[in-house]
Amino acid sequence: MVSDRLDLTAQVMEVVADVRDPHLWLGLGQMGMIDRVDVDEDGRVEVALCYPCLGCPATEMIESSVRNRVGKLDGVTEVKVLRSWRRTWSKDDLDPAAVEPLREFGIQV
Repeated sequence: MVSDRLDLTAQVMEVVADVRDPHLWLGLGQMGMIDRVDVDEDGRVEVALCYPCLGCPATEMIESSVRNRVGKLDGVTEVKVLRSWRRTWSKDDLDPAAVEPLREFGIQV
């Protein structure tokens, strides 16, 4: 059912947005790292993330957290986390509320 799929997509977005970057402790949503979320009618989920740093040492940790948290949602049968190369991450992707914590952490944006 389309409404069930839309509801599950919204739940996935909410869960993924709250996964924290282990270095900065900001959510992936605040960091602007969520490129897309796709949910099919069988509950298979694909989450594509856009990383600010190509050599980020925490990619595996972040992707594991996304898989674990999304996998716990009712209706999810499979979770794939992809590294998106469709776009380049930009500081413009940051939620405005993330700028000050980053500055406090010593990162210029």
